[in-house]
Amino acid sequence: MTHIAQHLHDAFPEHSALIATLKIDDAHFQGLAEDFDALDQAIVHAEAGDDPATYERIEAMKKERLALLDTVAAYLAGKV
Repeated sequence: MTHIAQHLHDAFPEHSALIATLKIDDAHFQGLAEDFDALDQAIVHAEAGDDPATYERIEAMKKERLALLDTVAAYLAGKV
């Protein structure tokens, strides 16, 4: 199954304005967003075959991505 690139705004549409603000004003959140984008792109490239990876590696990256989304969700919850 091919992964479609996702942005934090897509994952948390109810916090879209907050995400935009934090990406500008919050260095910690900027790092989380950059890590998310990089990991998401790595998954896209691996699944497309552009960057060969084993099934196990792709699954590990997806689990890491989910953990990062949990971290972002907790961070956003602390800001609202």
